[in-house]
Amino acid sequence: MEIGWRFRSKFWGQGYATEAARLALIFAFSSLRLEEVVSFTARVNLRSVSVMQRLGMGHDFEEDFDHPKLSAGHPLQRHVFYRLKNTPETTARLKAELGIQINDRVDRVR
Repeated sequence: MEIGWRFRSKFWGQGYATEAARLALIFAFSSLRLEEVVSFTARVNLRSVSVMQRLGMGHDFEEDFDHPKLSAGHPLQRHVFYRLKNTPETTARLKAELGIQINDRVDRVR
């Protein structure tokens, strides 16, 4: 499963992507029971790379790739690939970062 985000520039830098992604990851791991979630972005998109790092996603340079729909030399061609494994510690950390009690359910929109 892939996770991603896109916001108008006036909403950048306010933490919305990180907060929404944390909730989506908790849902993916706790309710959907996914083993892992991945994300990728253009290498030059440092804001999205920072979100992935704040989420605790791991980066393996060997998984980076050139986007197949972008021509050679395009500034957005090279993409970085991140992943996060589902572990009890991961879910507990994500919940703690949002101030959610460990046993609180996050499996439906409230």
